[in-house]
Amino acid sequence: MVTNVRFAAFRHLTATICLAIAVLLGSSGTSFALPPCDKGFEILFACSLEIIEETWVDLSGSTLLKAHQREFHNLLRLRIRNDLSMFRLGNQTYGEFLIKHSKSGDAKSLKRETQKRATLSCKIMTVGDSYPVAQYTECELSGWGEYSGPYPSYKGRMLGYSNAQESKQQVMKSMRTVITSISSQLLERRDEFTNR
Repeated sequence: MVTNVRFAAFRHLTATICLAIAVLLGSSGTSFALPPCDKGFEILFACSLEIIEETWVDLSGSTLLKAHQREFHNLLRLRIRNDLSMFRLGNQTYGEFLIKHSKSGDAKSLKRETQKRATLSCKIMTVGDSYPVAQYTECELSGWGEYSGPYPSYKGRMLGYSNAQESKQQVMKSMRTVITSISSQLLERRDEFTNR
Protein backbone atom coordinates (compact mmCIF):
# COMPACT_ATOMS: atom_id res chain seq x y z
CA MET A 1 0.00 0.00 0.00
CA VAL A 2 2.84 2.39 0.86
CA THR A 3 4.43 1.60 -2.51
CA ASN A 4 1.23 2.56 -4.36
CA VAL A 5 1.05 5.90 -2.53
CA ARG A 6 4.70 6.67 -3.38
CA PHE A 7 4.18 5.66 -7.00
CA ALA A 8 1.10 7.89 -7.30
CA ALA A 9 2.96 10.83 -5.74
CA PHE A 10 5.90 10.27 -8.11
CA ARG A 11 3.53 10.17 -11.11
CA HIS A 12 2.01 13.52 -10.11
CA LEU A 13 5.47 15.03 -9.58
CA THR A 14 6.61 13.80 -13.01
CA ALA A 15 3.50 15.21 -14.68
CA THR A 16 4.03 18.57 -12.95
CA ILE A 17 7.67 18.77 -14.05
CA CYS A 18 6.79 17.84 -17.65
CA LEU A 19 4.04 20.46 -17.72
CA ALA A 20 6.41 23.13 -16.41
CA ILE A 21 8.98 22.28 -19.09
CA ALA A 22 6.32 22.37 -21.82
CA VAL A 23 5.13 25.79 -20.65
CA LEU A 24 8.68 27.14 -20.58
CA LEU A 25 9.45 25.83 -24.05
CA GLY A 26 6.16 27.07 -25.45
CA SER A 27 6.56 30.56 -24.06
CA SER A 28 10.23 31.05 -24.89
CA GLY A 29 9.42 32.67 -28.25
CA THR A 30 11.96 30.59 -30.13
CA SER A 31 11.07 28.53 -33.12
CA PHE A 32 11.94 24.92 -33.71
CA ALA A 33 13.32 23.62 -36.98
CA LEU A 34 11.10 21.56 -39.23
CA PRO A 35 12.67 18.62 -41.04
CA PRO A 36 13.59 19.57 -44.62
CA CYS A 37 11.29 18.52 -47.44
CA ASP A 38 12.40 15.81 -49.85
CA LYS A 39 14.57 16.81 -52.78
CA GLY A 40 12.55 18.35 -55.57
CA PHE A 41 9.78 19.75 -53.35
CA GLU A 42 11.70 22.76 -51.99
CA ILE A 43 9.75 25.24 -54.10
CA LEU A 44 6.34 24.28 -52.77
CA PHE A 45 4.90 26.97 -50.51
CA ALA A 46 4.62 24.59 -47.54
CA CYS A 47 8.29 23.61 -47.94
CA SER A 48 9.90 26.99 -48.65
CA LEU A 49 8.12 29.14 -46.03
CA GLU A 50 10.44 30.40 -43.29
CA ILE A 51 9.22 33.88 -42.30
CA ILE A 52 5.76 35.34 -41.76
CA GLU A 53 6.62 38.96 -42.47
CA GLU A 54 3.42 40.90 -42.82
CA THR A 55 0.36 40.68 -40.58
CA TRP A 56 -2.84 42.68 -40.67
CA VAL A 57 -6.44 42.54 -39.52
CA ASP A 58 -9.17 44.15 -41.65
CA LEU A 59 -12.04 45.42 -39.49
CA SER A 60 -13.60 47.63 -42.17
CA GLY A 61 -16.65 45.35 -42.18
CA SER A 62 -17.31 45.81 -38.45
CA THR A 63 -18.17 49.18 -36.95
CA LEU A 64 -18.84 47.36 -33.67
CA LEU A 65 -15.23 46.12 -33.32
CA LYS A 66 -13.20 48.86 -35.09
CA ALA A 67 -12.09 50.40 -31.79
CA HIS A 68 -10.28 47.13 -30.93
CA GLN A 69 -7.98 47.08 -33.98
CA ARG A 70 -4.77 46.94 -31.93
CA GLU A 71 -6.02 44.08 -29.73
CA PHE A 72 -6.92 41.98 -32.77
CA HIS A 73 -3.53 42.66 -34.38
CA ASN A 74 -1.72 41.71 -31.16
CA LEU A 75 -3.76 38.51 -30.98
CA LEU A 76 -2.83 37.66 -34.57
CA ARG A 77 0.89 38.01 -33.82
CA LEU A 78 0.51 36.01 -30.60
CA ARG A 79 -1.20 33.19 -32.49
CA ILE A 80 1.74 33.07 -34.91
CA ARG A 81 4.10 32.68 -31.96
CA ASN A 82 1.96 29.86 -30.57
CA ASP A 83 0.45 28.03 -33.57
CA LEU A 84 3.10 28.76 -36.21
CA SER A 85 6.16 29.01 -33.98
CA MET A 86 8.26 27.00 -36.43
CA PHE A 87 8.41 30.14 -38.62
CA ARG A 88 10.13 33.41 -37.77
CA LEU A 89 7.95 36.45 -37.27
CA GLY A 90 9.10 39.43 -39.31
CA ASN A 91 7.74 42.94 -39.57
CA GLN A 92 8.29 44.30 -43.06
CA THR A 93 5.71 44.85 -45.77
CA TYR A 94 6.05 43.33 -49.22
CA GLY A 95 6.95 46.78 -50.63
CA GLU A 96 9.67 47.37 -48.02
CA PHE A 97 11.08 43.91 -48.73
CA LEU A 98 11.22 44.54 -52.51
CA ILE A 99 12.93 47.91 -52.09
CA LYS A 100 15.51 46.41 -49.74
CA HIS A 101 16.29 43.26 -51.77
CA SER A 102 15.93 44.46 -55.36
CA LYS A 103 18.96 46.75 -54.98
CA SER A 104 21.28 43.75 -55.15
CA GLY A 105 20.28 43.04 -58.76
CA ASP A 106 20.50 39.27 -58.22
CA ALA A 107 17.17 37.94 -59.58
CA LYS A 108 17.73 34.35 -58.39
CA SER A 109 18.47 35.47 -54.85
CA LEU A 110 15.43 37.77 -54.84
CA LYS A 111 13.21 34.91 -56.06
CA ARG A 112 14.51 32.57 -53.31
CA GLU A 113 14.09 35.20 -50.59
CA THR A 114 10.57 36.02 -51.79
CA GLN A 115 9.55 32.33 -51.67
CA LYS A 116 10.56 32.16 -48.00
CA ARG A 117 8.06 34.84 -46.96
CA ALA A 118 4.31 35.12 -46.41
CA THR A 119 1.54 37.35 -45.10
CA LEU A 120 -1.01 36.25 -42.49
CA SER A 121 -4.13 38.38 -42.66
CA CYS A 122 -7.59 38.25 -41.14
CA LYS A 123 -10.83 39.85 -42.24
CA ILE A 124 -13.61 40.35 -39.70
CA MET A 125 -17.20 41.38 -40.40
CA THR A 126 -20.14 41.81 -38.06
CA VAL A 127 -23.79 42.53 -38.74
CA GLY A 128 -26.06 44.11 -36.11
CA ASP A 129 -25.49 45.88 -32.83
CA SER A 130 -27.83 43.91 -30.57
CA TYR A 131 -28.54 40.21 -30.11
CA PRO A 132 -27.86 38.36 -32.34
CA VAL A 133 -24.72 39.97 -33.75
CA ALA A 134 -23.62 37.82 -36.69
CA GLN A 135 -19.84 37.43 -37.09
CA TYR A 136 -17.66 36.29 -39.98
CA THR A 137 -13.95 35.64 -39.46
CA GLU A 138 -11.61 34.71 -42.32
CA CYS A 139 -7.82 34.36 -42.11
CA GLU A 140 -5.36 33.53 -44.89
CA LEU A 141 -1.68 32.67 -44.97
CA SER A 142 -0.42 33.53 -48.46
CA GLY A 143 3.07 33.28 -49.88
CA TRP A 144 4.90 36.14 -51.58
CA GLY A 145 6.72 34.13 -54.22
CA GLU A 146 6.07 31.92 -57.19
CA TYR A 147 5.67 28.28 -56.18
CA SER A 148 5.31 25.00 -57.99
CA GLY A 149 2.33 22.81 -57.27
CA PRO A 150 -0.95 23.57 -55.54
CA TYR A 151 -1.64 25.39 -52.28
CA PRO A 152 0.14 28.77 -52.54
CA SER A 153 -2.07 29.86 -49.64
CA TYR A 154 -4.02 28.41 -46.72
CA LYS A 155 -7.36 29.77 -45.61
CA GLY A 156 -9.87 29.27 -42.81
CA ARG A 157 -13.31 30.76 -42.13
CA MET A 158 -15.77 30.72 -39.30
CA LEU A 159 -19.28 32.04 -38.67
CA GLY A 160 -20.63 32.87 -35.25
CA TYR A 161 -23.02 35.02 -33.29
CA SER A 162 -23.32 36.55 -29.84
CA ASN A 163 -24.67 39.63 -28.14
CA ALA A 164 -22.84 42.94 -28.68
CA GLN A 165 -20.95 42.81 -25.36
CA GLU A 166 -19.47 39.38 -26.11
CA SER A 167 -18.70 39.99 -29.80
CA LYS A 168 -15.04 40.87 -29.29
CA GLN A 169 -14.34 37.73 -27.24
CA GLN A 170 -16.31 35.54 -29.64
CA VAL A 171 -14.41 36.84 -32.69
CA MET A 172 -11.07 36.42 -30.88
CA LYS A 173 -12.01 32.81 -30.15
CA SER A 174 -12.89 32.34 -33.84
CA MET A 175 -9.50 33.81 -34.86
CA ARG A 176 -7.69 31.34 -32.59
CA THR A 177 -9.62 28.41 -34.07
CA VAL A 178 -9.09 29.52 -37.68
CA ILE A 179 -5.33 30.12 -37.26
CA THR A 180 -4.92 26.74 -35.57
CA SER A 181 -6.72 25.21 -38.56
CA ILE A 182 -4.38 27.01 -41.01
CA SER A 183 -1.36 25.75 -39.08
CA SER A 184 -2.68 22.17 -39.24
CA GLN A 185 -3.37 22.41 -42.99
CA LEU A 186 0.13 23.72 -43.68
CA LEU A 187 1.90 21.13 -41.54
CA GLU A 188 -0.14 18.27 -42.99
CA ARG A 189 0.73 19.41 -46.51
CA ARG A 190 4.41 19.77 -45.61
CA ASP A 191 4.42 16.34 -43.96
CA GLU A 192 3.45 14.76 -47.30
CA PHE A 193 6.78 15.89 -48.79
CA THR A 194 9.07 15.15 -45.84
CA ASN A 195 11.13 11.99 -45.61
CA ARG A 196 11.59 10.81 -42.05
